[in-house]
Amino acid sequence: MFSHRWSGCVTRLFPIAAWLAPLTIPASAQIFTALRVEGSARIVEGRTARYTATAEFDTGKEFDVTLSSTWLVDPDTYADFDFPGRLVTREVPADQAVVVNASFTWDGITKSGALDVIILDNPPEDSGPDPWPTWGRTTTRVGNTTTIGSRTPRIEWSVQADFWVGDSVIYSSCSMDAHGRIFQGQLRGITAVDSSSREVLWVFEAEDLVDSCPTVVGNRVYWGVTAQNGLLRCSDAATGVEIWRASGDWGFRVSPVFDVRKNVYFNDQRSNIYARSSGDGAELWRVMLNEVCYCPIALDSNQILLGGKNDKVAALMPGIESEPWVVDWVFDTNREVFGTVMLTDDAAYIGSTDRYLYAVDRADGHELWRFYLEQSNRGSVALGHDGTVYASSSGSVGWLFAISQEGTELWRFPLAGFNFNPPVVDGNGTIYICVHRSVNREGWVQAIRPDGTELWTKPMPDMTVASPMLAPDGTLYVMCRDKFLYAFRDPAGDLNYDQRIDLADYASFDTCMTDPRIWGTKANTAPGCELLDFDRDWDVDLADYAAFQNRMGTPAP
Repeated sequence: MFSHRWSGCVTRLFPIAAWLAPLTIPASAQIFTALRVEGSARIVEGRTARYTATAEFDTGKEFDVTLSSTWLVDPDTYADFDFPGRLVTREVPADQAVVVNASFTWDGITKSGALDVIILDNPPEDSGPDPWPTWGRTTTRVGNTTTIGSRTPRIEWSVQADFWVGDSVIYSSCSMDAHGRIFQGQLRGITAVDSSSREVLWVFEAEDLVDSCPTVVGNRVYWGVTAQNGLLRCSDAATGVEIWRASGDWGFRVSPVFDVRKNVYFNDQRSNIYARSSGDGAELWRVMLNEVCYCPIALDSNQILLGGKNDKVAALMPGIESEPWVVDWVFDTNREVFGTVMLTDDAAYIGSTDRYLYAVDRADGHELWRFYLEQSNRGSVALGHDGTVYASSSGSVGWLFAISQEGTELWRFPLAGFNFNPPVVDGNGTIYICVHRSVNREGWVQAIRPDGTELWTKPMPDMTVASPMLAPDGTLYVMCRDKFLYAFRDPAGDLNYDQRIDLADYASFDTCMTDPRIWGTKANTAPGCELLDFDRDWDVDLADYAAFQNRMGTPAP
């Protein structure tokens, strides 16, 4: 049954790739002796796994015959093959033992191979690292990732992510969990979008605007309502069902952070910092600073730093049991501090509306250097992989500055508009930034090379104020005032950007083929592998190989 189902597919594939498949040796030259099946012996319920079939001959030669084999799983109650070698599992009531079988016929000889597999019940809650769990990706707010972003201004898809009838700027950027679910703040709550199906999963309507980026950890998402007396909420990431809520005195414009114990930390608009248990929301402690604040906290294992509107940044350190967190030092700027503080091992970087970017020593809070940005900075700071600091300023014009670790200017780039939120730096060092002009409600997404030259600029339908987010599959997500979330991604298969899918692109398949991994735990074997993942299961495998062959010699979409 299965071989009939896929016979047309296999027939199409092999003529295109005949030069790749060494199965044209005369039958008399060798005898088919065995079929070897390999792949994962353990797979979590609800996931896919990849298996290969290798034909062995008496000459010692071996050939991959995965696409030409017939695949079955016994029993098929909780799993089935939807493509040669690709097993799809369903939910199981308990761990289930199954046998993966493949058969292949050569010169009238049929051989079978089998592999014992366990389908695991009850996967752990944290199935892998969340690729973009909070504003700036890390709790230290560095804003960079090893993923290679879009090299072209191509919008692959979009989805409405704000359903409130009102019309206002959306400041919230989005986050993403290990299952590819995107969480986007909107004018009256939060929206969850499935990045694979490109559909809205759920919407939670709240009492007011959500200005801040939601924070996700495992199967939960934490988000705060901006209005005074707004609530901090914990929702189930899959369903949106509220798990717990907590009140703050002044509402939230900030993105919560977590420590290694998964305690959640957040600050309200009066700079009061709260620590709560992520499980049930029970309050652990609070520190009341009472300074008007629009600045998310940054966290590492040693310090919490908080930006305050009244020109101060406070560093909190672990204290004693009766007073678990205490103010260690306070750094004064000359005017209000907006946005976030970015942490590195040695320094904290603080942008101020006094037109300076400050580098402050982490140990005692003394100033290391200051850089004159010429115009106001609203906390738009990100870190390059080589230590370069990227900061923007907005006034009569918009600038993006590249600043060395010593505080000297490396270059500056004129932006198409104003920028209020941090850029994102990809694995190649490309800087992605959203800019806007409010007069005509214009917005742009810009990509700047690490040498300060323009890669591309894309006009958007309306203002783009929030920070972009870069997913592990290379998709850049941007929220626009027109209420749509836009996904930028280069065409799959065209690795050298010559607008065709050909043999030059195929050369990367050997270095990109990987073992099956679940969403979120995968790390690329080589830059650019994202563009070989045709089926978007975050794995470059035989299914992608088949898709590539079908596209061989065609223009990139």
